[in-house]
Amino acid sequence: MSRRNRRNSIKLKHILPVFSLFFLDDSEEEANETKKERILNIIEHEFDLELLLKYREMRILEHELERGKDLKELLEKLILNGK
Repeated sequence: MSRRNRRNSIKLKHILPVFSLFFLDDSEEEANETKKERILNIIEHEFDLELLLKYREMRILEHELERGKDLKELLEKLILNGK
């Protein structure tokens, strides 16, 4: 092996680990971004679900309130009519 080839091979031996670390950092950053995106999607989904459940609960309570008002009116009419 010529002297020049040895120098190039030594340089590559030293450079390759640096490049591999650089690419590993990128993949780790991508993995972290992917994890962040997944976490944000889960939080957003859970938040939307909680809002939907509260909306449904509110509708049920409004329905029960109307039913209670109707029963109150019925009782008042029965009391006034003496039945």
